[in-house]
Amino acid sequence: MIALNNFIEELQALLQVPAELGAEALDVAQVLRQRLAASHSLPKNTHAVEPCPIPKALDLFASGIEDMPNNLRAISRNLVALREHLSWYQRQEPDHPAFMQAHANAQIIGPQGLLLSDDLMVGVSLLNADTIYPDHQHPPAEIYLVLSQGQWRQKANNWHEPGVGGYVYNTPNVVHAMQSHEQPLFAIWCLPL
Repeated sequence: MIALNNFIEELQALLQVPAELGAEALDVAQVLRQRLAASHSLPKNTHAVEPCPIPKALDLFASGIEDMPNNLRAISRNLVALREHLSWYQRQEPDHPAFMQAHANAQIIGPQGLLLSDDLMVGVSLLNADTIYPDHQHPPAEIYLVLSQGQWRQKANNWHEPGVGGYVYNTPNVVHAMQSHEQPLFAIWCLPL
């Protein structure tokens, strides 16, 4: 699948995270790039495709690709081309029913991805406008590549906006959240497992 191969190459190039994220983030990004380089030999998943449950938000993102910075257009086009091949899902958060109906995730590489991997997880998160992805945490470190406007928070710190093309680094097990405002939020997440 050409879009998948192109996405992986683009992501490898874009995971040159800025030094201000810190040495730990730089090390994680290097591991991610190495695992992405080896991902072409991963087995393909034969899972059933699940359509995006919030397609209007994805359509809105797709309609704005030509207005994005040059370095993000190709990866964004490839993501849109992959949308029909992904198994989209909604995180179960019974205490947050509005959130459950207003977001979607999909794995591209990982245990449930298009490519199966037990040492790398790469996926996307999409939020409708005016939606908070509630506090959550996980053992692996995580790097987000931000493809739209939106805000992130770690622990009880203030919300911050990395901007389109910005990066967010979550240390292992740190509590974190994200939120959209007037526009949907779309971001790629990468975790070494």
